[in-house]
Amino acid sequence: MTATDKFINEENLRMKRKELSMTGFERLIEEEKKEAIEEKEKEFVKNLLSMDMDIIFIMKATGLTKEEVLKIQQELN
Repeated sequence: MTATDKFINEENLRMKRKELSMTGFERLIEEEKKEAIEEKEKEFVKNLLSMDMDIIFIMKATGLTKEEVLKIQQELN
């Protein structure tokens, strides 16, 4: 196990503990935050696509996979 793997495992464990300690309301708020961030990211990708930016550039700028970018591109058509 590398140091990175150990960190990822510890981070996942920390996140799971946090999720388990949250109330239903807190979970709802966290989910809504996540959805809002995803929507903003999608709008950013749509803007880049509308400016004819290269898919590889968009992948590097956003960290999304090619499939994710192409899915968003299909929504524009």
